[in-house]
Amino acid sequence: DHSSACMTGDAELSDEEEPCVKEQGEEGGWQPAPRPVVFENVKLRWQKLAGSENTKAGVSEAVEAKCTVGVRSFCRVSVQKLDHATDTCAASALAFEFYLGEEFGHRVLEAERDDEPFTFSPPPALLRHEVAPWITEAVLCLKRPGSAEFEAVNADDADSTGGLEGRCRLKLLKVQHASDLLNDRGIVLRRLQPSCLAAKPKARDCAKISASWQVWFQRNSELILSTSDTLDEASAVECVIDDGKLMVALELGIKELEAGTRACLRISEEWGVGCLLPSGSPVLKGAAIWVELVVHHVTNEPAPGEHADAEAALSFALLKKNQGD
Repeated sequence: DHSSACMTGDAELSDEEEPCVKEQGEEGGWQPAPRPVVFENVKLRWQKLAGSENTKAGVSEAVEAKCTVGVRSFCRVSVQKLDHATDTCAASALAFEFYLGEEFGHRVLEAERDDEPFTFSPPPALLRHEVAPWITEAVLCLKRPGSAEFEAVNADDADSTGGLEGRCRLKLLKVQHASDLLNDRGIVLRRLQPSCLAAKPKARDCAKISASWQVWFQRNSELILSTSDTLDEASAVECVIDDGKLMVALELGIKELEAGTRACLRISEEWGVGCLLPSGSPVLKGAAIWVELVVHHVTNEPAPGEHADAEAALSFALLKKNQGD
């Protein structure tokens, strides 16, 4: 039931949450929301709250929330139901994280909600939370951290409310870029920590890589495999991309990352097929999984024009021919 999306759950924000006092926007601040991006039937009105922009360090450079081909921002929000008669907050705020355009996410516990950077741990199934369609469209109105109030244009038209009942205040707390690699929600990648290496190559076809990763089942957050608890370089696995010894979804994720980058992957049951290690075990035959990985080093084969001389290029071509490539 999407109408309960902003009220259900047991992960409420503490009493230290900013006072729920109505702020006045610009004169005639209520306006129609922009044309829906994802849920085309949703029609909202909104009013951005005066002074709602987050002015803390780094927010001016915050990633803009987007949901388009190949891009599906990962967002942390809090939502409060408002009393329509008094225009005051009728309930405590509820915080959760989700990928834009999806109708589920996971509640955020109080200790995790403040100004901590995005990290990764497999979210417990008990914290799974339905996310009403209107919330995606509301986030896309705000685009960057800030807050606004929203209501449906026509509360009697269930299709156009997007699950929004009455008036709600939504605060966009954080936005992180995420990539929907195949644009089917099957392999979704988000970077947790950028590379600090001077050289940051991405793996091309047949690259030799050094990486560490951990894998969990989505259904119960059970750990399947860990090359190291800390994912440090000392425990790294070395392998060659595209040699058929590693799960395709994992290889696709590795190819998206620069050397030195930490990221997480959400892989669907359809794509969770294959070996989790180049040694051939363990093997999954269709399991939805989470992966946290760090790409330590990348050594690419020379591309055309990168050989030292013509003799080196010819030797490389003969080698690839003998290998059947």
